[in-house]
Amino acid sequence: MSSDPAFGASSDILAFWFAKTPDMGKWFITSRDYDEEIRNKFARALQEAERGECIHWLMSKNSYVAHVVLLDQFSRQIYRGTSKAFQNDLSALTFAKMGMHSYYPMLNKYEKMFVLMPFMHAENLQAQEECVARVQEAEATAARVDGKPDPFWTNVLGHAEGHREVVRRFGRFPKRNVVLGRTSTEEELAYIQETPNIPY
Repeated sequence: MSSDPAFGASSDILAFWFAKTPDMGKWFITSRDYDEEIRNKFARALQEAERGECIHWLMSKNSYVAHVVLLDQFSRQIYRGTSKAFQNDLSALTFAKMGMHSYYPMLNKYEKMFVLMPFMHAENLQAQEECVARVQEAEATAARVDGKPDPFWTNVLGHAEGHREVVRRFGRFPKRNVVLGRTSTEEELAYIQETPNIPY
């Protein structure tokens, strides 16, 4: 398996995404240049994943994490501003669930956050509830081990609860409506106007 170019691609994804020190700014920035860099480096790998050609990435922890990042995060950057940005959400969620039992306990906190992102991005309340529960568990575990809250998990929990509240209220993310060609309700339009600084 070590000679399989697909596994080389998964290593490239991890080296790029988790390089050196964690960088929340890099992970969540909106930048045309950064999107283009990801597109140039990983568009081919994403197309292969979309065709189901990377399902064997489930065979190792590292390639599992890389596949989730590829489908969930890189889709948003490679296809930003189009409906295709969300077309891999269900596949990302399905794949994340498939490896959760085997690999999730082994992941560091940054890897856990990105494996939970497909749950946070799902227009599905059950997935949202699981995301919040897992983040709450991680926050409690960190506080118990360190003797104090971990600001990282506290921050992630705030976003997880925010996503859940939107899906609980609307059954979907209204701020995706325009790009997905969906008609917004009056309540959704009001929410969009009232929350310009919230991306979801």
